[in-house]
Amino acid sequence: MKLSLPGSLAFRALPASPDARFAFLMLRGFSDDMDINSKMALVQFSCVATGPFIAFKETVERIFKAINEPFHDKGGFMAEDLPDVLRRLDEAAAADKAKAAKLEEEREKRLREGSYENEIRMLEAEREDEEKKKNREDSIRLYQRMVPLQDMIRRAIKHKKPIMWTTLGR
Repeated sequence: MKLSLPGSLAFRALPASPDARFAFLMLRGFSDDMDINSKMALVQFSCVATGPFIAFKETVERIFKAINEPFHDKGGFMAEDLPDVLRRLDEAAAADKAKAAKLEEEREKRLREGSYENEIRMLEAEREDEEKKKNREDSIRLYQRMVPLQDMIRRAIKHKKPIMWTTLGR
């Protein structure tokens, strides 16, 4: 399920206490009779070697799918498994970067090979698409969304600590 949040809520840090989070969400367009958990599922990753971070569940599921790892609402990676998980994350990030580069290369090729009129039409269509994508999740590539987890894993490997995650609001 895609989540449409009012304003720039998706990019703000949520308050720590549940009551403050609830008030924060109410001020931004959620009503009392709405089930907040059905509208916004969050996953918190934590490790003794690092501070915790929170990501949308949909993003975490995409990351786990990219590394062929099953996602569960609660789970963890043992310290001895982290080098393999990091390797798979790095491979998935490299593949996503290559895909983004290929798409950009194809776009540039179409611009170079087209006539002036076609180029103007393409640029206008791209500007319209960019306006539509500004607030969409797709504007940030998956490899960019993997960075916090990759950083956490690197630190956890250094300190030989496991990483745990849990879905918030359950």
